[in-house]
Amino acid sequence: MKAGQARALMAKVLDRLIQYTRLHFSEEEEMLAKASYSEFVPHVAQHRGFTERVEKFAREFKAGNAIITVDVMNFLQEWLVNHIMKVDQKYSACLVEKN
Repeated sequence: MKAGQARALMAKVLDRLIQYTRLHFSEEEEMLAKASYSEFVPHVAQHRGFTERVEKFAREFKAGNAIITVDVMNFLQEWLVNHIMKVDQKYSACLVEKN
């Protein structure tokens, strides 16, 4: 931030977040499809909603129409923690059963 690189760095962080979530979600969805997870469709819908929201924010940020706020960071953290700790835990029994 002191060097005036905060915007460029944050743009890179957002790009990497998008790339990571796409890869992670793709791998997770493939695993869930193979296990015939009963909640597959709504689970994928949550992934798509998150990805679309982050991609939209990244576009707006890069265009200068959005800023990184505590609310944005809290959303990202809350979504990821909630998704991993609650939503993803729901499929663990299915995966163990299907091994």
